Amino acid sequence: MQRTASGALAGVLAGAILAVVAVSYTMLSGQGFWAPAIWLAGVVQEQGNGDMLAILIALCLHLTISAGFGVIFVHLHALLAPASPGLLAGLLFGILVYALDRFVLEPLLAAPSLLPVTVGLFAHLLYGGMLGALTSSSQAQSSG
Repeated sequence: MQRTASGALAGVLAGAILAVVAVSYTMLSGQGFWAPAIWLAGVVQEQGNGDMLAILIALCLHLTISAGFGVIFVHLHALLAPASPGLLAGLLFGILVYALDRFVLEPLLAAPSLLPVTVGLFAHLLYGGMLGALTSSSQAQSSG
């Protein structure tokens, strides 16, 4: 149970970092602060017109997905490669999540990405790296 909780919390924190990268990019590229949330709201709600309820739902969805991937990561890491460094495993997991997002979900949902490949990959590498680092440190604290 503790592993699941630490994975969920690490996923939310790492997902927040990913969101900061996405928002920073969209602000710098002139798309605006709310562009990532409006994009996700448009995926969830047929017309992502930017109303606050849709944006709130999108933000909650992003953090829920981030938490879910955090839980999946900690259990996969413990099962498949418990001796491998968490940071390395997290970076690989970030690439996997990015590939799933970019090459499966976005085409399936007909939702082209707001982020160029390099920015999207960087954001997901940060997500995975943070996930690996956070869960490794929480496991070290709980076993120490």
